[in-house]
This record gives sequence, C-alpha cells and structure tokens, in this order.
Amino acid sequence: MAADQDPIPFTAGDTRADSATVRKTLAAGQAITLQGRDLATLLNARALGCVGWIQGYPTTATTSEDQVFATEVDVVAGRLYEVSLMNITPDVSNTKQTEFRIRYVTGTASWPDNSSTILAISLRLSQFELGFIRAFYLASVTQRVRFRASIGSLDGKTVRSCLSCVGLVTTAEVVE
Repeated sequence: MAADQDPIPFTAGDTRADSATVRKTLAAGQAITLQGRDLATLLNARALGCVGWIQGYPTTATTSEDQVFATEVDVVAGRLYEVSLMNITPDVSNTKQTEFRIRYVTGTASWPDNSSTILAISLRLSQFELGFIRAFYLASVTQRVRFRASIGSLDGKTVRSCLSCVGLVTTAEVVE
C-alpha cells in the first residue's frame, strides 16, 4: 500500500485525517466521516440492545388460542425492531397441531388479543419440539407497541406451553 493511502479513509471536512487531525477535529467539535458518511450516524446504526424482555411465564393450556405472555416497548420512527420468541415448546402430545404466534397493537388503548394483527407464526410443533419465532417490526411513527405471544391449537384439542426458557426480545437498529 502506498504511503499516501489510508486503509480506512477518515476525513475531517476536506482534509484527509491522520491521528493528529482526528484529535484536532474532535477538539473543535467538527464532524468526522468514514467513507463519506458521518461517523456519528454510522455508530448509531448498530443494534441498540434489548428494549423488552420477559422470561419464565406460567404454563398456558388452551383448545383455541391463549396468551403466553405480553410486553410493550416504545418504538422510534425509522427503527427496525426484531421480535423473537425463543426456546418454547408444547408439552402435550398433539402431533403437529400446535403453533405459537406473535401479535401486536399500537398505542395504549388495549392489549393484543386473538383478533389482533399477527406479526409471526411458528412452524407447527409436536410435543417437546423446540420452537423459535423471529420477525421484524419497522416503526413508521414514534409510539408504544404492545406485543403478545400466544399458543394456538389447530384442531381444537388441548395444547399446553412448556416455558422453562422463554423470552420475547425486541432490539432496534436504524434503517436507512
């Protein structure tokens, strides 16, 4: 690599940056760019961590659809949220007639119920098959969103959740 080539093209204004330039730029409060993009924007584009989590909810049994648990998060417009239901299994033998669902509502007027919008549905599961659902929610406006995980019987026979290791996780990242 030539001596005048920086392997990571930092710029400060119109000036190519070395470590001394970066220090001066930071001291002056100016923007630093990486490959033409503002560094603050790049750093903010990462996943921002867990914003909602619940674990170890009581066992739920039903012949239709019933809530396993629910959580709510305040979402920010323009962010993508990952909603996951992890490590969940039915513990009543009901061969391939059980599924888990994630539903949601926006605002605080109500909680999701069996008629709320479905965000995700698991594969059909049998007794002790470990389930996992992963879906994305793109926030179009800043507001509160309530998510609900439920277990459903597809044939009207009893299904029951086994929840020793369950969580509903929502993480956020900036969408460009």
